[in-house]
Amino acid sequence: MRIIKYNNEKFIDAEQYAGSEFETWYNTTVSYLQNVIQDESVKADMLMDNDKYLIQKTDGDTCIVLGHDKIYRKKKFPLSAVAFECPMVVTFLRENLLGIMPGIALRPGYDAHAFIHELLHALSSTTIHFFNENGISYIKIGTKVKYIDKNMEYVDGKNLSAEGFNEGITEALASLITGRFTGQYPSHTAIGTLFVTSNSLALNAYFSHDLSRLEEFYKDLEEKQSIITREDLMNFGKDTSEELIARIIAAGVAYNKAYNQDFDEQLYSLLIQNMDNADRLDNGSWRDLIAKYQTGIGSMS
Repeated sequence: MRIIKYNNEKFIDAEQYAGSEFETWYNTTVSYLQNVIQDESVKADMLMDNDKYLIQKTDGDTCIVLGHDKIYRKKKFPLSAVAFECPMVVTFLRENLLGIMPGIALRPGYDAHAFIHELLHALSSTTIHFFNENGISYIKIGTKVKYIDKNMEYVDGKNLSAEGFNEGITEALASLITGRFTGQYPSHTAIGTLFVTSNSLALNAYFSHDLSRLEEFYKDLEEKQSIITREDLMNFGKDTSEELIARIIAAGVAYNKAYNQDFDEQLYSLLIQNMDNADRLDNGSWRDLIAKYQTGIGSMS
Protein backbone atom coordinates (compact mmCIF):
# COMPACT_ATOMS: atom_id res chain seq x y z
CA MET A 1 0.00 0.00 0.00
CA ARG A 2 1.04 3.60 -0.54
CA ILE A 3 0.23 6.71 1.47
CA ILE A 4 -0.08 9.45 -1.13
CA LYS A 5 -0.90 13.10 -1.63
CA TYR A 6 -1.74 15.20 -4.66
CA ASN A 7 1.02 17.64 -5.55
CA ASN A 8 1.92 19.45 -8.79
CA GLU A 9 -0.86 17.69 -10.73
CA LYS A 10 0.15 14.15 -9.78
CA PHE A 11 0.11 11.67 -6.92
CA ILE A 12 3.31 11.39 -4.94
CA ASP A 13 4.29 9.47 -1.80
CA ALA A 14 3.34 11.41 1.32
CA GLU A 15 4.89 9.28 4.06
CA GLN A 16 6.19 5.80 4.76
CA TYR A 17 3.62 3.00 4.88
CA ALA A 18 5.96 0.44 6.49
CA GLY A 19 5.74 0.75 10.26
CA SER A 20 2.65 2.97 10.12
CA GLU A 21 -0.60 2.37 11.98
CA PHE A 22 -2.15 1.50 8.62
CA GLU A 23 0.23 -1.42 8.15
CA THR A 24 -0.70 -2.70 11.62
CA TRP A 25 -4.43 -2.42 10.91
CA TYR A 26 -4.03 -4.02 7.50
CA ASN A 27 -2.08 -6.98 8.91
CA THR A 28 -4.65 -7.49 11.68
CA THR A 29 -7.48 -7.49 9.12
CA VAL A 30 -5.87 -9.85 6.64
CA SER A 31 -4.76 -12.25 9.38
CA TYR A 32 -8.34 -12.50 10.65
CA LEU A 33 -9.77 -13.00 7.16
CA GLN A 34 -7.25 -15.67 6.20
CA ASN A 35 -8.39 -17.64 9.23
CA VAL A 36 -12.13 -17.42 8.51
CA ILE A 37 -12.12 -17.73 4.69
CA GLN A 38 -11.72 -21.38 3.75
CA ASP A 39 -11.67 -21.21 -0.05
CA GLU A 40 -8.19 -20.51 -1.46
CA SER A 41 -9.57 -18.94 -4.66
CA VAL A 42 -11.59 -16.49 -2.59
CA LYS A 43 -8.49 -15.62 -0.56
CA ALA A 44 -6.64 -15.00 -3.83
CA ASP A 45 -9.38 -12.64 -5.03
CA MET A 46 -9.29 -10.79 -1.71
CA LEU A 47 -5.52 -10.27 -1.89
CA MET A 48 -5.36 -9.36 -5.60
CA ASP A 49 -3.46 -6.08 -6.14
CA ASN A 50 -3.73 -5.18 -2.44
CA ASP A 51 -0.10 -4.03 -2.43
CA LYS A 52 -1.15 -1.23 -4.81
CA TYR A 53 -3.98 0.19 -2.70
CA LEU A 54 -3.75 3.90 -1.96
CA ILE A 55 -4.26 5.84 1.26
CA GLN A 56 -4.91 9.57 1.02
CA LYS A 57 -5.16 11.83 4.07
CA THR A 58 -6.67 15.29 3.92
CA ASP A 59 -7.76 18.05 6.28
CA GLY A 60 -10.66 19.10 4.05
CA ASP A 61 -13.91 17.55 2.85
CA THR A 62 -12.58 16.29 -0.49
CA CYS A 63 -9.95 13.89 -1.81
CA ILE A 64 -8.43 13.65 -5.30
CA VAL A 65 -9.13 10.81 -7.74
CA LEU A 66 -7.73 10.09 -11.22
CA GLY A 67 -10.36 9.16 -13.82
CA HIS A 68 -10.15 6.90 -16.87
CA ASP A 69 -9.83 10.08 -18.95
CA LYS A 70 -6.56 10.89 -17.09
CA ILE A 71 -8.10 13.92 -15.41
CA TYR A 72 -7.68 14.52 -11.67
CA ARG A 73 -10.91 15.47 -9.90
CA LYS A 74 -12.09 16.29 -6.39
CA LYS A 75 -14.40 13.81 -4.68
CA LYS A 76 -16.37 14.84 -1.59
CA PHE A 77 -16.50 12.84 1.61
CA PRO A 78 -19.99 11.45 2.29
CA LEU A 79 -21.79 13.59 4.88
CA SER A 80 -19.99 13.34 8.24
CA ALA A 81 -17.76 10.40 7.28
CA VAL A 82 -14.13 10.54 8.37
CA ALA A 83 -13.14 7.72 5.99
CA PHE A 84 -14.41 6.31 2.72
CA GLU A 85 -13.27 3.91 0.03
CA CYS A 86 -13.45 4.93 -3.61
CA PRO A 87 -11.90 4.08 -7.01
CA MET A 88 -8.87 6.37 -6.65
CA VAL A 89 -7.17 5.54 -9.95
CA VAL A 90 -9.08 4.27 -13.01
CA THR A 91 -7.09 3.25 -16.10
CA PHE A 92 -7.77 1.46 -19.36
CA LEU A 93 -4.98 -1.13 -19.48
CA ARG A 94 -6.12 -2.29 -22.92
CA GLU A 95 -9.14 -1.58 -25.09
CA ASN A 96 -11.27 -4.20 -23.34
CA LEU A 97 -9.53 -4.19 -19.96
CA LEU A 98 -10.15 -1.64 -17.22
CA GLY A 99 -8.11 -1.35 -14.03
CA ILE A 100 -9.60 0.23 -10.92
CA MET A 101 -7.29 0.81 -7.98
CA PRO A 102 -9.15 1.23 -4.68
CA GLY A 103 -8.14 3.98 -2.33
CA ILE A 104 -9.05 4.95 1.21
CA ALA A 105 -9.56 8.64 1.90
CA LEU A 106 -9.17 9.80 5.50
CA ARG A 107 -9.64 13.02 7.40
CA PRO A 108 -9.18 13.93 11.08
CA GLY A 109 -11.24 11.75 13.41
CA TYR A 110 -10.57 8.37 11.80
CA ASP A 111 -9.61 5.41 13.96
CA ALA A 112 -8.82 1.70 13.49
CA HIS A 113 -12.48 0.75 13.13
CA ALA A 114 -13.18 3.37 10.47
CA PHE A 115 -10.06 2.44 8.51
CA ILE A 116 -10.75 -1.30 8.68
CA HIS A 117 -14.35 -0.78 7.53
CA GLU A 118 -13.12 1.01 4.40
CA LEU A 119 -10.26 -1.46 3.92
CA LEU A 120 -12.84 -4.25 3.79
CA HIS A 121 -14.61 -2.42 0.96
CA ALA A 122 -11.28 -2.26 -0.87
CA LEU A 123 -10.42 -5.93 -0.22
CA SER A 124 -13.82 -6.98 -1.56
CA SER A 125 -13.52 -4.86 -4.73
CA THR A 126 -12.83 -6.08 -8.24
CA THR A 127 -9.71 -4.38 -9.63
CA ILE A 128 -9.52 -5.90 -13.14
CA HIS A 129 -12.57 -5.61 -15.41
CA PHE A 130 -12.95 -7.33 -18.78
CA PHE A 131 -15.53 -5.97 -21.21
CA ASN A 132 -17.58 -8.57 -23.10
CA GLU A 133 -18.42 -8.54 -26.81
CA ASN A 134 -21.21 -6.05 -26.06
CA GLY A 135 -18.81 -3.68 -24.32
CA ILE A 136 -20.22 -4.38 -20.84
CA SER A 137 -18.39 -5.23 -17.63
CA TYR A 138 -19.26 -5.21 -13.94
CA ILE A 139 -17.82 -3.67 -10.81
CA LYS A 140 -18.28 -5.75 -7.68
CA ILE A 141 -17.68 -4.38 -4.19
CA GLY A 142 -18.71 -7.05 -1.71
CA THR A 143 -22.33 -7.89 -2.51
CA LYS A 144 -22.82 -4.59 -4.38
CA VAL A 145 -22.79 -5.08 -8.17
CA LYS A 146 -22.92 -2.40 -10.89
CA TYR A 147 -22.68 -2.91 -14.66
CA ILE A 148 -20.77 -0.39 -16.79
CA ASP A 149 -19.97 0.36 -20.42
CA LYS A 150 -16.67 1.67 -21.77
CA ASN A 151 -17.79 5.26 -21.15
CA MET A 152 -18.03 4.36 -17.46
CA GLU A 153 -21.79 4.80 -17.60
CA TYR A 154 -23.99 2.49 -15.57
CA VAL A 155 -26.12 0.10 -17.61
CA ASP A 156 -28.69 -2.59 -16.83
CA GLY A 157 -27.56 -6.09 -15.94
CA LYS A 158 -28.64 -9.14 -13.99
CA ASN A 159 -29.98 -7.99 -10.64
CA LEU A 160 -27.77 -9.51 -7.95
CA SER A 161 -26.76 -6.44 -5.95
CA ALA A 162 -27.51 -6.25 -2.22
CA GLU A 163 -26.17 -2.86 -1.15
CA GLY A 164 -27.61 -2.63 2.36
CA PHE A 165 -26.47 -6.20 3.03
CA ASN A 166 -23.02 -5.21 1.78
CA GLU A 167 -22.75 -2.47 4.39
CA GLY A 168 -24.00 -4.91 7.01
CA ILE A 169 -21.32 -7.50 6.24
CA THR A 170 -18.65 -4.78 6.16
CA GLU A 171 -19.59 -3.31 9.54
CA ALA A 172 -20.02 -6.79 11.03
CA LEU A 173 -16.54 -7.84 9.94
CA ALA A 174 -14.99 -4.57 11.13
CA SER A 175 -16.64 -5.13 14.52
CA LEU A 176 -15.49 -8.76 14.75
CA ILE A 177 -11.93 -7.81 13.76
CA THR A 178 -11.62 -4.92 16.23
CA GLY A 179 -13.64 -6.67 18.92
CA ARG A 180 -15.77 -3.55 19.26
CA PHE A 181 -19.42 -3.29 18.23
CA THR A 182 -19.80 0.47 18.09
CA GLY A 183 -23.59 0.59 18.01
CA GLN A 184 -23.51 2.41 14.66
CA TYR A 185 -25.73 1.02 11.92
CA PRO A 186 -27.16 -1.49 14.43
CA SER A 187 -29.66 -3.23 12.13
CA HIS A 188 -27.09 -3.55 9.33
CA THR A 189 -24.54 -4.91 11.80
CA ALA A 190 -26.97 -7.44 13.27
CA ILE A 191 -27.93 -8.73 9.82
CA GLY A 192 -24.35 -8.93 8.59
CA THR A 193 -23.12 -10.66 11.75
CA LEU A 194 -25.78 -13.37 11.68
CA PHE A 195 -24.89 -14.35 8.12
CA VAL A 196 -21.08 -14.12 8.21
CA THR A 197 -20.96 -16.23 11.37
CA SER A 198 -23.23 -18.89 9.84
CA ASN A 199 -20.90 -20.51 7.30
CA SER A 200 -18.45 -19.57 4.56
CA LEU A 201 -21.00 -18.83 1.82
CA ALA A 202 -21.71 -15.21 2.75
CA LEU A 203 -17.97 -14.51 3.04
CA ASN A 204 -17.37 -16.14 -0.34
CA ALA A 205 -20.16 -14.07 -1.88
CA TYR A 206 -18.64 -10.91 -0.39
CA PHE A 207 -14.96 -11.41 -1.26
CA SER A 208 -15.06 -13.46 -4.47
CA HIS A 209 -14.87 -11.61 -7.78
CA ASP A 210 -17.08 -14.31 -9.32
CA LEU A 211 -20.79 -13.48 -9.40
CA SER A 212 -21.64 -17.18 -9.16
CA ARG A 213 -20.65 -17.06 -5.48
CA LEU A 214 -23.45 -14.58 -4.88
CA GLU A 215 -25.85 -16.91 -6.68
CA GLU A 216 -24.62 -19.82 -4.56
CA PHE A 217 -25.27 -17.93 -1.33
CA TYR A 218 -28.74 -16.77 -2.42
CA LYS A 219 -29.70 -20.32 -3.42
CA ASP A 220 -28.55 -21.74 -0.08
CA LEU A 221 -30.33 -18.94 1.82
CA GLU A 222 -33.64 -19.84 0.17
CA GLU A 223 -33.15 -23.56 0.79
CA LYS A 224 -32.38 -23.22 4.51
CA GLN A 225 -35.27 -20.95 5.52
CA SER A 226 -38.52 -19.59 4.11
CA ILE A 227 -38.87 -16.29 5.96
CA ILE A 228 -37.25 -14.17 3.23
CA THR A 229 -36.17 -14.47 -0.39
CA ARG A 230 -33.07 -13.09 -2.06
CA GLU A 231 -35.15 -10.12 -3.23
CA ASP A 232 -35.79 -9.13 0.39
CA LEU A 233 -32.06 -9.09 1.05
CA MET A 234 -31.43 -7.11 -2.14
CA ASN A 235 -34.10 -4.57 -1.18
CA PHE A 236 -32.71 -4.00 2.32
CA GLY A 237 -31.30 -0.49 2.47
CA LYS A 238 -33.72 0.83 -0.12
CA ASP A 239 -36.51 -0.48 2.11
CA THR A 240 -35.73 0.32 5.76
CA SER A 241 -39.09 -0.66 7.19
CA GLU A 242 -39.13 -2.25 10.64
CA GLU A 243 -41.04 -5.22 9.23
CA LEU A 244 -38.41 -6.04 6.62
CA ILE A 245 -35.53 -5.60 9.09
CA ALA A 246 -37.24 -7.90 11.61
CA ARG A 247 -37.92 -10.55 8.95
CA ILE A 248 -34.33 -10.49 7.69
CA ILE A 249 -32.96 -10.83 11.24
CA ALA A 250 -35.37 -13.70 11.92
CA ALA A 251 -34.14 -15.33 8.71
CA GLY A 252 -30.54 -14.73 9.78
CA VAL A 253 -31.17 -16.49 13.09
CA ALA A 254 -32.82 -19.43 11.31
CA TYR A 255 -29.99 -19.60 8.77
CA ASN A 256 -27.32 -19.40 11.47
CA LYS A 257 -28.99 -22.13 13.54
CA ALA A 258 -29.19 -24.35 10.46
CA TYR A 259 -25.36 -24.49 10.52
CA ASN A 260 -24.51 -23.93 14.19
CA GLN A 261 -25.84 -26.09 17.00
CA ASP A 262 -24.40 -23.65 19.54
CA PHE A 263 -26.05 -20.40 18.52
CA ASP A 264 -24.24 -17.42 20.10
CA GLU A 265 -27.07 -16.05 22.22
CA GLN A 266 -24.76 -13.62 24.02
CA LEU A 267 -23.68 -11.96 20.76
CA TYR A 268 -27.26 -11.94 19.50
CA SER A 269 -28.41 -10.19 22.68
CA LEU A 270 -25.71 -7.54 22.24
CA LEU A 271 -26.77 -6.92 18.63
CA ILE A 272 -30.45 -6.58 19.56
CA GLN A 273 -29.65 -4.37 22.55
CA ASN A 274 -27.75 -2.02 20.23
CA MET A 275 -30.83 -1.88 18.01
CA ASP A 276 -33.10 -1.13 20.98
CA ASN A 277 -30.72 1.62 22.09
CA ALA A 278 -30.41 3.32 18.70
CA ASP A 279 -33.70 2.58 16.92
CA ARG A 280 -36.29 2.31 19.67
CA LEU A 281 -39.66 0.97 18.50
CA ASP A 282 -42.92 2.74 19.38
CA ASN A 283 -44.26 -0.48 20.90
CA GLY A 284 -42.26 -3.35 22.37
CA SER A 285 -38.72 -4.46 21.70
CA TRP A 286 -36.90 -5.57 18.58
CA ARG A 287 -36.57 -9.06 20.03
CA ASP A 288 -40.37 -9.31 20.34
CA LEU A 289 -40.93 -8.04 16.79
CA ILE A 290 -38.34 -10.43 15.37
CA ALA A 291 -39.90 -13.35 17.27
CA LYS A 292 -43.13 -12.88 15.29
CA TYR A 293 -41.30 -14.01 12.16
CA GLN A 294 -39.15 -16.77 13.64
CA THR A 295 -40.71 -19.64 11.74
CA GLY A 296 -40.04 -21.00 8.29
CA ILE A 297 -36.93 -23.08 8.81
CA GLY A 298 -36.67 -25.31 5.75
CA SER A 299 -37.18 -25.11 2.01
CA MET A 300 -38.99 -22.31 0.25
CA SER A 301 -42.47 -23.36 -0.84
